[in-house]
Amino acid sequence: MSFRFWSSDRSRAIAVLATLLLMATLALPREPAVAQETTAGSGTPTSTVSSLCSPKLAAADADTRYVVSAEELNLRSGPSTSCDIVAELTRGAELMLIGEPEDGDEFTWAPVSSERGEGYVVLQSIQEVPEGATCATASTAESAGEKGFTADSVNLRTGPGLGCAIISRLNSGTPVQVQGKAIEQDGETWLPVSTPMGNGFIVQAGYAPPGSWEQPVAVAVLMYHDINDNYNRFVVAPWQLEQQLIWLRDNGYTSITPRDLVANLDNGAPLPPRPVILSVDDGWASTRVFRDLLTAYGFKGTYMLPNYAELTPEEIYELNQIGEVCGHSVSHPFLDQLGYDGQWYEIVENKAWLDSITGMSTTCFAYPFGAFNETTTQIVIDAGYQIGFHAWDGLQYFDTMDRWHITRIEVSGEWDISLFASVVSF
Repeated sequence: MSFRFWSSDRSRAIAVLATLLLMATLALPREPAVAQETTAGSGTPTSTVSSLCSPKLAAADADTRYVVSAEELNLRSGPSTSCDIVAELTRGAELMLIGEPEDGDEFTWAPVSSERGEGYVVLQSIQEVPEGATCATASTAESAGEKGFTADSVNLRTGPGLGCAIISRLNSGTPVQVQGKAIEQDGETWLPVSTPMGNGFIVQAGYAPPGSWEQPVAVAVLMYHDINDNYNRFVVAPWQLEQQLIWLRDNGYTSITPRDLVANLDNGAPLPPRPVILSVDDGWASTRVFRDLLTAYGFKGTYMLPNYAELTPEEIYELNQIGEVCGHSVSHPFLDQLGYDGQWYEIVENKAWLDSITGMSTTCFAYPFGAFNETTTQIVIDAGYQIGFHAWDGLQYFDTMDRWHITRIEVSGEWDISLFASVVSF
């Protein structure tokens, strides 16, 4: 269709065109109202008054139970942050899944029913409850008691039971204080504890009382660079790494990360009898192979990452959840050949970059090429790191440990398994 306007009607044409433009503008879709959907906002967004925010939900065949794991969570009328808030749910609220999750506004939304009504919540803010699991009523703490540590990575829950919401995941060696008597629930024994992450319950099997362990004599910090079939001094083949992981597993080695070592040095947190830190430098694409093999054999990795790492921010975030990421400078220079300003930039900017991705303060730094001077070490300390790693010098014994210069073992692709075993054993 076309329109023709004569010069005498020019003003009318302009008015009509302006009206059409305004109508087209009003018809454009809105941007999401908020960018983060884990806690209740200060106000309720205006509904888009569309089918998106008023879907038909039915609880037919609803048999998957969830609980809210975030401190506060909005239940919305539809899968969008622009949909009305039906209710504000708190941690531990029970939910039933009543449909298939769907994506919207950069989130995955789950259709659920709750005591407060039906609607949609962000899937990442709820956790599935195992079949038959319960959540017992949490009793008030009687009194502060014994001070110990977590013996392994363990969930801190709101109450004694596998059906209780997880407050936080505690790393091995986290200081905890028992707050009352143990409780039997869901086939587990639960301890009420206070922790740096808040008060809650942990399984008794994850608790290490004081004096229940002995300090190991050493820690083996292994340094890898690249993982591919063209093995040489700096490259280890996947089959070689797998062979080494099997040897470590069968000979009683347990992987820790720098966080665990810091907790031991600062708080006396327990370590396993044969601790090993499995580190890989430089963030090459083969880091993914390293990650997958470690995961397959039950080990945690430590990842020394410069700013040019060939990994996405999402992958770096995940690596810090399943293991730990450490600083390795911006561009991997010989730091001892730079002046103060150059070293400050390389160390501090690298940490800021990692902190912005992981959402937490990076604790560890590895000196590129093992090169440093007194200025380097002081900047690492001033930047807020808590521990630093060399590139060489073998096993690190605790009686000679300098926390700012932890020695490492460079693993070579030219080694056979016998040589690997002789170098790593203690």
